[in-house]
Amino acid sequence: MNSRYALIFAPLLALSACVDGPDAGQTEAEVTSLPGYRTQFFALEAPATINVEGVGQVNIEEDYIPGVVACENGGAPLEALKAQAVQARSFLYYKIFVAGQTTIRNSTADQVYSCSYRPNGPDEIHRRAARETKGQYLEWNGNIVAAFYVAGAIPPNPDPANAIESCKPNGGNDPTSTQRWVTYNWGKSGCGIEMTPLGWVPADCNRNPHNRGCASQNGEACLARVGWKYQDMLDYYYGSDIVLTNATGTHGGPPPRELTDYDRFCGLKADGSYCFDANVRVDCAEEFGAGSEVCGGGCQEGACVAVEEPGDETCGDLADGAHCADAATRIECVEGTLSLSENCPGGCETGTCLEPGNNTPEIPSNNQNPENPENPEVPNNPDPTTPAEFPSLVSTSNGNVQSCATGGGPASLILTLLGVLMVRVRRRA
Repeated sequence: MNSRYALIFAPLLALSACVDGPDAGQTEAEVTSLPGYRTQFFALEAPATINVEGVGQVNIEEDYIPGVVACENGGAPLEALKAQAVQARSFLYYKIFVAGQTTIRNSTADQVYSCSYRPNGPDEIHRRAARETKGQYLEWNGNIVAAFYVAGAIPPNPDPANAIESCKPNGGNDPTSTQRWVTYNWGKSGCGIEMTPLGWVPADCNRNPHNRGCASQNGEACLARVGWKYQDMLDYYYGSDIVLTNATGTHGGPPPRELTDYDRFCGLKADGSYCFDANVRVDCAEEFGAGSEVCGGGCQEGACVAVEEPGDETCGDLADGAHCADAATRIECVEGTLSLSENCPGGCETGTCLEPGNNTPEIPSNNQNPENPENPEVPNNPDPTTPAEFPSLVSTSNGNVQSCATGGGPASLILTLLGVLMVRVRRRA
């Protein structure tokens, strides 16, 4: 057996002040080539603890992530806190697995874990955000993403009917002077996304797969208050091809929940039943979709309208075989008489009952062509994830964003990461 070495290029990053720990038992999975250097891909096993400078070893999932969530953006709504938890964990994993750090600073030089304005530590809502995203982090093309985030500007006029545009700055106050680092990558992918200057921005985005943009904490609070879920927030800032994945092992978590447009619809709804559209009834529970039914007679005020049961007369002019009597009823006819009638909760099409589905929509393009960003001639699709009837819950306080700039200075502290990592790759002769 002989040994070879793979060089991993870890570019110099100008890290925002909003971003070290034992080895996590990485398992070699694949060696592949990217332009100009080689990258080692690993299946991540979640580490248990991290050494916080001035504090010592702390449990990542039970203490560190809730603490960062509380101190970095603690006054935001729950879904924004979940986005913050994923970003904090992704950045931490980047520091551990890519930069090779073993200690993380408890300050805006890395990420704030304990803070004077929260002397009693994180509240239950911060722990819930960490718990409900346990082990989740961001990848792109198999690489851990350094999930940059800053405070950003405060959107002045959030509009639930047009969240994509109204949760951008639009002239809003930028008290921390950090808006210049924020990127908006909704509907973009590949090298069509905008990379943030907080990281190295090469001509070919594949040469730095860890930089996929930068989020605004004020923007995420805005999106949460108009009903968005954290999964969509991450796509909004880092691109539609970002992968929300989960670390494995004892300290990892289950696979992330696949978000549906029923979940999006229920984002600001009280528990109960609603009409998703003219023919579909949706049950909402804890602001997520909990069930749906296609209504043969239509949906009114959250209830399916009763329809007359089909009889032999329904089959009078129909050929033998299966048919749809209405949007949710399948029938079978034999020689002009009804032989079978059944309800289809998922709807009926061409004589077949459909499986109840999640009705997950395509992400609107936001007038960008990810394959050719120089050609924006793509229809400006409406946003199907934010129904116009959503009420606005946006408050003037906009949360207690304690992010990348304290004391009035911009959050652009420079951290020099390892330039070259030597990873030993064993191959059989």
